[in-house]
Amino acid sequence: MSGILMEAVAVEVETPKLAAPETKPTDKITECPMPSIWSFEKNIEWIIDGIIPLGTITLLSGESGGGKTWLAYAIAGAAARGEPFADFKVQHRPALYLDGENPLCLAN
Repeated sequence: MSGILMEAVAVEVETPKLAAPETKPTDKITECPMPSIWSFEKNIEWIIDGIIPLGTITLLSGESGGGKTWLAYAIAGAAARGEPFADFKVQHRPALYLDGENPLCLAN
């Protein structure tokens, strides 16, 4: 009679536990004085004086049909020609108007 004798052996394996890195409280709290934002020099260059700063993104928002497109056309035109806009001083700058909502015939 032939047979295979199998012996089951239970082995307990211990998984390593990950320890959190040891942290030590600092002995001293160091003070790092920082200037107030209100004390900074503000050298803002304006495209339209007091309304649209140079080097920023300006968002016109409002209800449909409120005149946002025409306002944007007027602002871009004033900047391109260097003419005052609503009695505000305008810096003469190149202007590029991109419109992804209105039909081409409106932009002409």
